[in-house]
Amino acid sequence: YAAADQPVELSSTRPATATITLGDFIPTLAVMRTEAAEDKALSDIGYLQRKKSSAGGYFLDGNQINHEALSFSDVMRVAPGLRISPTGDGRTYVITDTRGASGSGCVNYFVDGTQWTSMSPGDIDDYVRPAEIVAAAVYHGTDTPPQYTVSGQSSCATIVIWTVAKVRQRNTK
Repeated sequence: YAAADQPVELSSTRPATATITLGDFIPTLAVMRTEAAEDKALSDIGYLQRKKSSAGGYFLDGNQINHEALSFSDVMRVAPGLRISPTGDGRTYVITDTRGASGSGCVNYFVDGTQWTSMSPGDIDDYVRPAEIVAAAVYHGTDTPPQYTVSGQSSCATIVIWTVAKVRQRNTK
């Protein structure tokens, strides 16, 4: 039964009687907050804060990422300000910046927080697999957060990629 409050008049001269009707007890659980491990990891690395802030950038996560794409460059085709062009070998593509002030089209990459240096045009496609991408952000020029700005290349586009390897690593800590 559920608890009930009812006033009863008591007297020192005669016994008191009262009829109290108790209702059914309905148990309720304490409020519980759940947070997906992937979201927590993205929050810990600052991705979600940058996405929610007014700072510039184009953000891809969840269903926005085509995990079925054949290559990383295919995933990036939806990002504004980038051009995806074949390298000439018939299998890889190079990503260039169409907004850069320098006109060089340069693009810097950061994978799981570490700068990745391209050794040959389009080799990012060999390094990052679409099925492994949890989130990505594309910044142009001065919109790039300081931790992803490469000295002497502040006018280049920057693509920051977070993979399942980094998310799993954060979730085990």
